[in-house]
Amino acid sequence: MAESYTTATLLATARDGLRDIGYQNDLLREDYEFVDILAQDQPRKIELAGFAQEPLSYRNACIGIAVPSDSSPEAITDYRSLGAPQILTLHLRDEKILRWKILANDIPELLETIDLAFLRNAIWAHQDE
Repeated sequence: MAESYTTATLLATARDGLRDIGYQNDLLREDYEFVDILAQDQPRKIELAGFAQEPLSYRNACIGIAVPSDSSPEAITDYRSLGAPQILTLHLRDEKILRWKILANDIPELLETIDLAFLRNAIWAHQDE
């Protein structure tokens, strides 16, 4: 029988995985709001963000976990101003997670497709990135 996943359970798994690789609770933020300086200071929000240190800013964002409207690179571009070099996007309907490399002056680059069941393993496998 296939396991049933929800956005909440995947976000909890991601948070636990980030804690496992050394992120402290005070450097993880749920529903983190940031200003998209590339889109006329439009406000944005990401479901989970991990930072290297405080104060939290685009300068020390390390990773984001998002639930975008679709899996196109253009939908991921909305998260570029977060400052994180990588974004994991959750796509429950398609039963997959996508790992994106965020480029400063181009559309995001898809690095990997991950099965929902292997989210925590993927965080472990790429902890040095």
